[in-house]
Amino acid sequence: NGGHQFACGAGIQVVVYSAISMLQLHNFTGHVSPITCIDWAKDDLSLFSAGSDGALCGWDLVDAAQIEPVSQLNGTSQFCSLVSQMSIHGEHSGPVGIVVGATLDGMLKEAKWTIRSQEHAQVRELWVTSSAPKIDGQDHGATLTALAVASSVQSLVAGTSMGTIRLYT
Repeated sequence: NGGHQFACGAGIQVVVYSAISMLQLHNFTGHVSPITCIDWAKDDLSLFSAGSDGALCGWDLVDAAQIEPVSQLNGTSQFCSLVSQMSIHGEHSGPVGIVVGATLDGMLKEAKWTIRSQEHAQVRELWVTSSAPKIDGQDHGATLTALAVASSVQSLVAGTSMGTIRLYT
């Protein structure tokens, strides 16, 4: 978001570079199949990667370590889009992290946790293919190809492979 770093999936690794010096800053390993998408946290202090192996990994760029609560989203479904929102202040605790991933089989998976704590993540899953438009009586299962969290953090906006926009609250 600040433009001073960029990341790419290089096979099963996430590599972070300085956009100024072009030096490699981090090399994160946690996937066993190629990475399909990467999302930066708005504060540029962490990023998230998802792969065709069904794994979603969070990476803390300050500590150069994996963010453990995110691993609770891992499964067998391939992720096709990601969105994250970090440093949202919880009602009774410190800053909160949220990451949402959309899978090719039509599920939204969300993890929410208190940042830099030992607290376990709250995980929610939501099947979204049933709301896909039906053509000739058949569910064509539009894939969620782009995700964005509204600034109020109360809604999720999704773009689909059929060119429609969906709003989840």
